[in-house]
Amino acid sequence: LVLHDAPAEALIRASARHDVVVVGRDSSLGMERAQRGVAPSIEALLLRGAKPVIIVPPEAERSEGPVLVGYDGSVPAMRALHAYALLRPVEAEVIVVSVGEDRTSGEHVAADGVALVQQHGFNARALGLSGSRPIDLILAEAETLAPRLLVMGAFEETGLRTWLFGSGTRKLLREASCPLFAFH
Repeated sequence: LVLHDAPAEALIRASARHDVVVVGRDSSLGMERAQRGVAPSIEALLLRGAKPVIIVPPEAERSEGPVLVGYDGSVPAMRALHAYALLRPVEAEVIVVSVGEDRTSGEHVAADGVALVQQHGFNARALGLSGSRPIDLILAEAETLAPRLLVMGAFEETGLRTWLFGSGTRKLLREASCPLFAFH
């Protein structure tokens, strides 16, 4: 696309004609500086856009690994997983990971996500993890599994927790070494 307006607004308008937006994580589109490690146009696409966004880090290498889905049962997580299942941007085994108080409770939540993607014909399995920092655990799992894509809902955390600890979505955008399929 050739864009003549502010990048975020032009991309949001242009996305109405497309199923998904793919953008480089370090892409400033020549007009903006990254704030908090994330280009404002990417953040705007996630918060105000109506389509999923695949954000590709500059160091991403093609992987034959599984698709890793971070799933917590929240509305953004459900939307992201459903959009992925309908669009099928990547055909691969799907591993739905969820973090709970213990592995069993994490697997229980992940099983709901597995059921959704299996309805769409995917080979999927649940992975339960336990811990207090879900994003860190998902990033560690992504390093271990080398997924071809990481699927996540965007910007569920709000308020004081985000102010104190930062957004999990922003951390994923900054640190994930594989492409990130995100939807809000």
